Amino acid sequence: QPTPSSSASAAAQPSTAPEPSVAPAAQPATAAPTRPISYLRSCGTPQGGWVSGTTYVLRQGVVVSGSECFNLDSVQDVYIDCQRNSIQSSGTGVGVRVRGGNDNRISSCIIDGFATGIDVISTRQLTLELNTISVSSNHGISLSQVDGGRIASNTITRNGRNGILLSGSSNLQLDRNTVEGNNWAGITFSASARNVITSNRACGNYPDGQIDVTVDLSSVGNSGQGNRFGVVNSAFARTSGYENNWPLAADYTAC
Repeated sequence: QPTPSSSASAAAQPSTAPEPSVAPAAQPATAAPTRPISYLRSCGTPQGGWVSGTTYVLRQGVVVSGSECFNLDSVQDVYIDCQRNSIQSSGTGVGVRVRGGNDNRISSCIIDGFATGIDVISTRQLTLELNTISVSSNHGISLSQVDGGRIASNTITRNGRNGILLSGSSNLQLDRNTVEGNNWAGITFSASARNVITSNRACGNYPDGQIDVTVDLSSVGNSGQGNRFGVVNSAFARTSGYENNWPLAADYTAC
């Protein structure tokens, strides 16, 4: 007969092995918030005014006489998407005007025949992309005192003065814009610093390629490569002690 001690030793002992670890359940990904969409069929301010955080979609081409088509003065975080519909004038007014505000975006607009296609003063974090701007009697795009943002994949042609004018504007990315056939310089930098200019094409401006890019002595700290420029009129290249400022010969290839 087994002794009590041997019976006790034969009894099952509780396991001392650690419990297997269990991975926490996967959490569903948080979707980016969807912007409300409102539709436009004419120029002017929408009924009730521009609403921050809203994308406005132009559903059809429009023609305006005088003044501006869209006025975004003091507006915050508004997107206008023209979806390749046209905004046309007969040589006066402004296609899109922005004064103050921040985080606004204008995209996929065909802007034709205004005094200035897009005219922006004193704003921050501006985005202009995929727009086609032509036959303005003044500038295609005029940016004055703009701080931060992106000007990308726009086509600016056959405007009466500069294709793109930067005046006192900084911290912008100019990327993959095509600027051709404008009556003044393709891209002008006036007192505009710390901008990054990459993969742009400025050819055949002022007229027939006499000046495609012009940079004054106050436009310091700009950078960027991979551009295709015709004639570059750089005050740095002509001034002793400034020769190492953008654009250098390595920053672009000839048209």
